[in-house]
Amino acid sequence: MKSQQFIATHPVFRAEEFGAFLAERESRNTRTRDSLLAHYVKTNRLVRVRRGLYAAVPFGKTPETV
Repeated sequence: MKSQQFIATHPVFRAEEFGAFLAERESRNTRTRDSLLAHYVKTNRLVRVRRGLYAAVPFGKTPETV
């Protein structure tokens, strides 16, 4: 499962959950986790709800409507 598939199957998740997913499949580096989360927030695939909590933005929606 790739990072985008994780996001598609987890509408709301904690950064630690995403980190555990990455550790099993790709990387154990926390900087990788933080970089990927920042990338997805910047590209409007995720919304940061609060520190360490993220919500996925469904395709066709904007972060403001989630």
